[in-house]
Amino acid sequence: MQTGFNETKAIQLMKKEGLDAVVVTSPENVTYATGFLIPSQRIIPERLAIAVIPIEGKAALITSTIEENLAKKNSKIRELETYVDRVTSPMDALFSVLRRKKLDQSRIGLEKRHLAAIYYEELLKLMPRATVVDGAQVFDEMRSIKNCSEIEVLREAAGATEDAVIKGFASTRERNTEAALARNIKRYLNDVGAMVPHHLTVSAGPNTFLLHHTPGLKKLQSGEPIYIDAGAVFELGYLSDMGLTGIVGRPSSGQAQMYKKLVKVHRETISLLKPGMQVADLYKASQRLFEREGIPSGRQRLANIGHGLGLSTHERPIVNAVSGDTVEASMVICVEEDIESSRERFHVEDTVLVTKHGPQYLTRHSESGEMTSLGK
Repeated sequence: MQTGFNETKAIQLMKKEGLDAVVVTSPENVTYATGFLIPSQRIIPERLAIAVIPIEGKAALITSTIEENLAKKNSKIRELETYVDRVTSPMDALFSVLRRKKLDQSRIGLEKRHLAAIYYEELLKLMPRATVVDGAQVFDEMRSIKNCSEIEVLREAAGATEDAVIKGFASTRERNTEAALARNIKRYLNDVGAMVPHHLTVSAGPNTFLLHHTPGLKKLQSGEPIYIDAGAVFELGYLSDMGLTGIVGRPSSGQAQMYKKLVKVHRETISLLKPGMQVADLYKASQRLFEREGIPSGRQRLANIGHGLGLSTHERPIVNAVSGDTVEASMVICVEEDIESSRERFHVEDTVLVTKHGPQYLTRHSESGEMTSLGK
């Protein structure tokens, strides 16, 4: 597959920000720039891989000698600089590249939120005449719009993850544990081609209030809701993310009504997604819909109802009241909303593609408005 990295677009954004080059170090952005995944970036964060994208001239990739052969085989960036892990510093290699490209006294956009302070300070000492500013916004903006290849991978990932969750529910029984349900979902994720699970929250009954709860030995009791938030890693590191609320046995009339209202607000919110609207307006519209239905939004204290999805779980745009982003076609957005009672919490999350004609669901579990039943 091809990532959405576009050199022409990158140069346009660098010019807009007044940058002479962008230097990225996060696994997501290095993958995006090079078109291949370096597994050790996540396993050993100190073993940096670095992509240098100049406004003039060719891009360069910096890796440890351990990853040299992999980079030579797979990277779209052909200029390669190496360092010896734990012997020479990756900042020395970066400085060598920037000096060779006559950028050591230029305005450099650095991925400040990722690069460790010790490396940042080392780089400043090596380049005292350079102006180093945050440049993450260049890649943030590019990655918010997906190309056809990315969209197809995300579409397949969303459907596969949804299938794994539904099959996990079907193969789990009352009195099994949260952990057992989680194991079943992971087994089916493996069957549908996920590389590894990325995140999996399985919480039942009172545990539904514990966001990102680790599935434990609590047994699944009749009448209890089951809160699911699931995502996995697929081709080249692209992710899935979806959520639903299941039920052990049959829901009470109050539970069924509450979930139907939540899904109604959720799907009406999604129906508003269209190119040109302000992201902040989507959040505000969702809150108004909750008020209209007379139910309290469980997302108010979390301050967002969604996020972009791609190589990271939370990419731009972040759907909150202070977002300055505009919805654009080919964005892939996870819209998620919650509702709470005094005893339990309900959750729904769909992955949606924005098209010029409006939203297109990549997950479909919310269509029925009903809770997913355990063992069925």
